[in-house]
Amino acid sequence: SGQDSIGILGLTYKPNTDVVEEAFGLLLARELSSANLPIVVYDPSADATSVLGQSSTLRFLRSARECIEDSGVVVLATPWQEFLEVPTEHWAHNGQTRAVPRVVIDCWHALDHLNGVDGVRYVRLGFGGAAERHGSHVERTVESKC
Repeated sequence: SGQDSIGILGLTYKPNTDVVEEAFGLLLARELSSANLPIVVYDPSADATSVLGQSSTLRFLRSARECIEDSGVVVLATPWQEFLEVPTEHWAHNGQTRAVPRVVIDCWHALDHLNGVDGVRYVRLGFGGAAERHGSHVERTVESKC
């Protein structure tokens, strides 16, 4: 089911390019797919099928909103402007009450506005000490090299 999927927003190594070589989003999608986890992916530029091939656990979606909607966990792997412009309520299950909040993993510190939003568990990667700087509503900070 959709809410069990892991969504990956962005396969390219940076916004406004179609270059995917060694890009975090692409590597993450490959790794999770090879572990037979259900993955949904959207990138506005990359030809996902040509770079990832076909997989029974991997689905390519037509929009950022569709990718978010189909995911219980969403990873912002590339900070495309269109991802940053998705309305807050869309990240939070469109205002529908859920027993479990949607986990949003932000590798770019680009979605700070989701921090503390009901229905979203916002995890910012690679910024040690952020919990102390931004208050107790930050669930945790994970060191990473996204």
